[in-house]
Amino acid sequence: MNRKRLRASREDSDGNLWTIIWEGGAYADLVNPYGKAVDVLNFWDYTKDVPQQDAPQNAQELEQLLKEWLDETVIWRHNY
Repeated sequence: MNRKRLRASREDSDGNLWTIIWEGGAYADLVNPYGKAVDVLNFWDYTKDVPQQDAPQNAQELEQLLKEWLDETVIWRHNY
């Protein structure tokens, strides 16, 4: 199993710092500004038992996924 550890952080539109952490397994944790994991992104290919082909290869790619998640969850985060 791939055990690379990637981490990226980004501020949302309200200035809150969110973090995504992936250790090469099935899921990356999305961590709120208080240090609590509140969601996950799935990067696992269960048919091959390896990370998906499009899994992030570096922190910049992981940060882009975090940006997309932040853009998609504006209303949810506002109500969280």
